[in-house]
Amino acid sequence: MATPVKQFRGFAKLAIDPGKTKTCTFRLTPDDLALYDKNLRRVVEPGQFRVMVGSSSEDIWLTDQFEVK
Repeated sequence: MATPVKQFRGFAKLAIDPGKTKTCTFRLTPDDLALYDKNLRRVVEPGQFRVMVGSSSEDIWLTDQFEVK
């Protein structure tokens, strides 16, 4: 089974006035990062994870990454 290149994990619709900013917080849980292993168990594999924020998967405004050890 192949790991998807991108996976959707949540959204928030915010109304932001021109020239203003807002803070939006998302919490990723282990279940959000889990994959099925060869025995069909949900596991979180160690590695780098990239988080992308934007209006769509083709219009990314912000990216960051973190590591699971």
